[in-house]
Amino acid sequence: MSVHTPTILMIQSDLELGSMLKDSLELKNYRVDMEHRGDRALQLFQAAKYDLILLDVVLTGISGLE
Repeated sequence: MSVHTPTILMIQSDLELGSMLKDSLELKNYRVDMEHRGDRALQLFQAAKYDLILLDVVLTGISGLE
């Protein structure tokens, strides 16, 4: 039986904060895809299934509110 690894899409414009959060979540056995641009994050979102999305509303390319 295979165990599901929860997958998180983290969209964070602050790369330093994003890296710290990503490292912490990966230590807890989450798989984390991180993007800092809203337009690129939208492409990731459309291409994969995520269990959780952590979204910064102040982004480059497209806002987190769009």
